[in-house]
Parts: sequence; structure tokens; C-alpha cells
Amino acid sequence: MESDKTIFEFETYRKYLSYKIKSMKDHWGYQAKLSQAAQCQPAYFSQVLKGNSNLSFEQGMGLARYWNLNHDETDYFLLLIQWDRAGQDDLKNFLNQKMTIIKKNHEVIKNKFSHNLIDNSEVEKTYYSTWYWSAIHVIVSIPEYQTEDKIAKRLNLDASEVGKILNHLQQFGLVAKRNQKWILVKGNLHLSKESPMNFVNHLNWRIKAVQNSSLNQDGVHFTSVYSISKEDYQHFKNLILDLIEKTRKLISPSKEEELIAFMCDIFKV
Repeated sequence: MESDKTIFEFETYRKYLSYKIKSMKDHWGYQAKLSQAAQCQPAYFSQVLKGNSNLSFEQGMGLARYWNLNHDETDYFLLLIQWDRAGQDDLKNFLNQKMTIIKKNHEVIKNKFSHNLIDNSEVEKTYYSTWYWSAIHVIVSIPEYQTEDKIAKRLNLDASEVGKILNHLQQFGLVAKRNQKWILVKGNLHLSKESPMNFVNHLNWRIKAVQNSSLNQDGVHFTSVYSISKEDYQHFKNLILDLIEKTRKLISPSKEEELIAFMCDIFKV
């Protein structure tokens, strides 16, 4: 099976190479394929794995292409090679700082997908003040829910209040009315974690999640507390970040039929 750890969880390129080979142990000749991708002899590649030789940057680039690493992953992998080849502590420290920046950028969710922002602070305060502003905004993308009455019934809200919110959303340039139906104009909004409304938005939807969990509907609700190693905590975070990225790729081409809420948390207590 394919490996599920990201390259950002490794502090040396040899450990990453060994992990990739181990994770593909059921694929005969995988190590030979890596040496071919690196354009070096299998015997030399074995010496690299043992720590007796080093990969060149060109060989590292060949492996990055073979694995289809993205720009940041390739940059990080080549920095790992450079770090291993470096002979001075000040250079190693400089390279460590660069790798730390790349890893932190990898954990910033907004860097993982294209998105729109609300660039007016007053509009942002209004939009994220309650859960149902964004719910009304997004639900009009579903053909079944493009009138005030149907939206109100689906979200258990007052129809007149829904109408007022839709009119405001139209003023904000997020929805429009066409042939007596409301349609989505601009979606895929992202709220920066630096925004003062970030806390309010998280709170509103988590309260909604608690309410939903008590209704015995078909949603999934899970809460637990663990004690794990620092290394596994980082791996756990990367799994969640990878899941978020995969959901975005799933959502983009998906047909608009159901309104859902997705949220997840992992943090040190």
C-alpha cells in the first residue's frame, strides 16, 4: 500500500527513503526503480541508504519527479539532502530554519486550496455572526433550495428572516435572484484564523454540531482524548490536513444535493 506519512514528518532524507521502500515492500523491485529514477547504480543507491554516500541534488530531483512531489515537498526534500551534505553548523542551522518555515506553511489550511475572502470587516462580522448566514448562502447552490420558503423549512428558520438575509447576501455580492430563484454567485469562502470572527465561527458551528448529535441523525460525531508520542502527534495532524485537502478535491466536482457541515480539531491539552 502507499505510504501515508508526509515528507514533512522526516528530519533526514535517508529515513524518508527507507520509509518509502518499507511501505512499498510488496512492490517487487521498488528500490531498483528508485535508483533508476535517481539515475544512479543500484550499488551506489544501497551505499546511500547505509549512510556511506550522499545523493546529489540532481538525483534528489529525479526522485522527487518519480514520487510526483509538489513544489514545497520537493523543496523540503532537496533541503534535507543539502542539510546532510552541509559541513558547517551555521549552514545546518540556516537550512533547519528554512525547513521549519516550509513545514509551518504546510500546516496553514488556506495555503492548500483556492478560496475567496470577505474583504470588508463589517460584512465579515455580519456573515459570521451566526451559523445560518453561511448555511443560507451555500444552500442556494442546491436547486431544491432556491426560494425563501424551502430554505426556511429546510433550516427551520423564519421565511421572512431568510428573505432579509438573502437580500443582504445579494448586496454583499454572494448571491443573486434570477427568475424568482436565488443562485450562488460567489462561494468557497475562507475565514483567516487571524480574524476576530474566527472564534465566533468555530463556536457557532460546534454548538450546531452538539445539537445535531442529540437528534440521532445520520451524522458522525466523535470526541476522544489520547496520550501519544510527539512524533505521532505530528503524524496525526498531517493525516487531518491531508483529509481536509482530499475533501476539497472531492467537493469541487461534486453535484450540489445536500448541505453538510464538516469540522475537525486536534490540539494539545
